[in-house]
Amino acid sequence: MIQIQSLTKFKIKKFTMRSKQFVSKLNATVLFLSLILVLTSCEKEENFTETIPSSKVFSNLTGYYKGSDRGHYYIRQIGNDIFWFGEDPSGIWANVFRGSLSGNTLSGIFYDVPKGINTGARALTFSVNNSGTVITKIFGPGFGGNVLTKSNRPSSLPGVRPQGFGTRNNINDLTAKWKASDGGSYYLRQLGNRIVWFGEQNYQSGLPVWANVAFGTRSGDTITLDWVDVPKGRNGGSGKLSLKVDNANQMSRVFATGGFGGRKWER
Repeated sequence: MIQIQSLTKFKIKKFTMRSKQFVSKLNATVLFLSLILVLTSCEKEENFTETIPSSKVFSNLTGYYKGSDRGHYYIRQIGNDIFWFGEDPSGIWANVFRGSLSGNTLSGIFYDVPKGINTGARALTFSVNNSGTVITKIFGPGFGGNVLTKSNRPSSLPGVRPQGFGTRNNINDLTAKWKASDGGSYYLRQLGNRIVWFGEQNYQSGLPVWANVAFGTRSGDTITLDWVDVPKGRNGGSGKLSLKVDNANQMSRVFATGGFGGRKWER
């Protein structure tokens, strides 16, 4: 009788241990399956959330945009760098812009140039929609273009204009309309040691063969620039320039890349 009881207790104890092991394995299995379900759910939620990472590059900002200020904006994108020339059809203002795109945010600085009469310069911030067709101003006091919308470029655009502001015979201030050996008009602005310009082939109506913007610095009689063609014209070049200020009313090219044509400028 004692042997039977001992054997029964042993079997019950053994069964209890196996039951605990089974429950422990079952709990681990349930926990593992629950973790898989949670991770799968997170992946699905992420897949349905549309975000624009800061590393994404819009490949289609280059083109013509119509501004809510009635302006023409000719925008060129190279990687994350954005350049434009903007002009009022009546000649009140004309500006160049250089900035960078991070995700949906475009930040940079615009400078009025003497193709118009306004003399502003300030930082701007825009939001770009996911298709790159609408650029909306977030920050920029005094800048009239609140919304820029990508459109078909008109077949006829504003031609060259007289100088809107600037100087002559002043070697310390190069702001002026300059005529170049490539047959172009260059509307140059100097602010301290900062040099910017808009240049275009001389024409009265239709479209110029080329139109470019440039941004750089002046040190003594040396000017160093990055230049970029914008889609007011037909060309699509870009490169670097080095100029020498020969005297108060003349500059000459020292170095150029990207097929830049101008060699001498006079005002």
